[in-house]
Amino acid sequence: MTTETRIKTKIVDADGHYLEPPYAIPDYIEPKYKDVAPRIVRNADGVDEWAGKHWSSYNQQMGAGNVSNFVFKRDSDSGHLLAAQEREEANKAPMMRNYADQDARIMGSEERVDILDEEGIDLSVLYPTLGLQWVSEPEYHMALNRALNDWLGDFVKADPRRLYGAANIVAIWDVEMACDELRRSVGEHGFPAAFLRSALPDAESRWWRDTYDPFWATCQDLDVAVGFHPFPGDVMYGSGRYFDYVGPTGAQMFIRTPFNHMVDSMNTLTALIVGGTFERFPDLRVGILESSGGWLLTLLERLDNRFDHLGQIVPEMQMAPSDYFRRNCWISFDPEEAPLALTADILGADRIIWGSDYPHPDAFYPNFVEMLNENLAGMSTEDQDRIRGRNALDFYKLPEER
Repeated sequence: MTTETRIKTKIVDADGHYLEPPYAIPDYIEPKYKDVAPRIVRNADGVDEWAGKHWSSYNQQMGAGNVSNFVFKRDSDSGHLLAAQEREEANKAPMMRNYADQDARIMGSEERVDILDEEGIDLSVLYPTLGLQWVSEPEYHMALNRALNDWLGDFVKADPRRLYGAANIVAIWDVEMACDELRRSVGEHGFPAAFLRSALPDAESRWWRDTYDPFWATCQDLDVAVGFHPFPGDVMYGSGRYFDYVGPTGAQMFIRTPFNHMVDSMNTLTALIVGGTFERFPDLRVGILESSGGWLLTLLERLDNRFDHLGQIVPEMQMAPSDYFRRNCWISFDPEEAPLALTADILGADRIIWGSDYPHPDAFYPNFVEMLNENLAGMSTEDQDRIRGRNALDFYKLPEER
């Protein structure tokens, strides 16, 4: 690789996360909801708890007294530092911190830029943590998203050349409200993407329904990407709810991420292709995030075979499913995923992006890029550069030089 090429190559984390500070919602939410907004309070025993009408009351993964705590500890086998989520009681877990006392590397915006420097990452597109969850009241849901988007707009100001936010929409209860919030977030904060969950808000909804078309049209008109991101354990209408993997048993908790993420993403991608969304919106850009990627080749192969034999029953689909994917879609791999190279070889390297998932519990830190480079070894320089960053720049339509 020449010096000139190395200078021009960007390394882009296409799926990073932020951990919402306790004030993110109550300080930014509109007056109507100030008194009920989710907030952290410290009880008489000195332990942080959620108060107010918050995400957790709608979800079984996080109860009202269970605050997500992220700490760094070293994994003795790999040598990596893990952002580990501790669930023990404070007096049984000496490394556990109250939510409001998180390590600044996890919650601070300037510290996040330091992490990018440390890892050799040029820029990162950020998705939520608690905000990944679903709220089943449409107006309150959008009020939470508006507040979080305004906080995020301030967060990325720490370095707007390197930190980018995805506009929180989460679930489309009301398509007009969702379109309005996306326009506002792009106009006021310059967000390059909309974040949607890869599950649905009710049992009757389907991704191909034309009721969603105004939202896809808005994304296309604004030239923003749509990042479909899963969340493993709440009761939104997806695989977790359907198969009852939202309960407290060890088996249910173990199954959530490897199963729910992948199945919900398969459903989303298949519905958008087969239901004609990409035929109606040829310039729509969709990313399938944090769901692994090894399943993609098999799914597209089976869809293409089905199209060859039964394509006449879906006139909404005018091309082979794999052609729609190559035109409209990108998929994110973890840095160490073994099927990455095979997928690039068969499908082509130009639709593969990667995400760190930092600072979530399953994110390895440090050395994201080192792990990715080891996985890309043997590919052409051009394909390696594409997967490290150029594909993400294309997906999010981010400037290569700023």
